[in-house]
Amino acid sequence: MFTSAPDPAPPAASRLDAVAVAVLVVAYPVLAHLALHFRSMPLTVAAGMALALAALWKPLAALRPAAWLAAAAALAVLCGLASLHLAVLPLYLPPVAANLFIAWIFLRTLGGGNTPLIARVVWHLHDRPDALEPDLAAYARRLTWVWGAFFLVVAAVSGALAVVAEPDGILALAGLRNPLPLPQAWWFWFTNVVNLSAAGVLMAAEFAYRRRRFPQHRARYPTLLAFLRRMRTTLPGIWRDLVA
Repeated sequence: MFTSAPDPAPPAASRLDAVAVAVLVVAYPVLAHLALHFRSMPLTVAAGMALALAALWKPLAALRPAAWLAAAAALAVLCGLASLHLAVLPLYLPPVAANLFIAWIFLRTLGGGNTPLIARVVWHLHDRPDALEPDLAAYARRLTWVWGAFFLVVAAVSGALAVVAEPDGILALAGLRNPLPLPQAWWFWFTNVVNLSAAGVLMAAEFAYRRRRFPQHRARYPTLLAFLRRMRTTLPGIWRDLVA
């Protein structure tokens, strides 16, 4: 069910946490690129730890012992893999796991009795009306399918490139014959640049199509930037509705 509570402003501590996580997330591709370019085990460990710290940041900042133990365990595992020249393996997992998780978030809302995720988003963006227009609700359901399929494809391509990458792909590290050796740089650029660019293109193309498909709503968001600003202000409410 939708919730109609007003969206409170995030506290200062939450904003600082968000900044710290954003810095770690941005640091990951930089470290990963340098690690792959120089084939550096320390930089590979640092890239993996950037992701681990981003995932654990809030409980770490709250000084929860379990989070600090988990961070220490992640460091130990990464160092152990580095000693075996396998530290790159954990870097292959996040692009696949993250995109599968996002695809699941979209597609799980398409089951019987559920409200499609995009319909929930539209409901918030349209100031929580009693009901969405039938055409708009149907469009939102189809668009939920499109985004779910997009993230499934990105996960599949990310995994495939990790398997056939050379010189440190999964097949190469396992000592197995690689039927389609591709430069490891392809994996890096796809998982850190191409997939994000493709998501941006899909969002912009969908926005342009939606303005023509539903001209009665053009005044709400005259530009893509205005739409993104509106999305940013409604994200807390959307998130609470999603996890309710």
